Amino acid sequence: MPMAVPAQTASLFDPQTIENFLRDRCAAGVKPVTLERYAHVLQDITAFLHNGCLETARSLRQWQEQLFRAGYALNTVNCMTSALNTYLVYIGYPDWCLPRLRATAKKERGQTEHEDSA
Repeated sequence: MPMAVPAQTASLFDPQTIENFLRDRCAAGVKPVTLERYAHVLQDITAFLHNGCLETARSLRQWQEQLFRAGYALNTVNCMTSALNTYLVYIGYPDWCLPRLRATAKKERGQTEHEDSA
């Protein structure tokens, strides 16, 4: 199982690895709109991690939670999670893949919360 990447070592989200991933997906026939989504998600997670988060499976989960708290629709968070998971499998970190979120109604507050789907 992959371990946390120490801050002094290369990032899992370094530009060259991301570029290689995007090229590989393009060669596999992935549509341009999907490639753009992958690039956007990887840019977003990289920015999140560069704000002082150590690259761990837990920090990726914190990114997912932050998206939801920031007001992204549940479906959008799940699409972004799917893009991240595709990248994680590509770089050899399938154990770090995040679960999809699903809505649960919380009527007493008039809010929608989420929980992991398993």
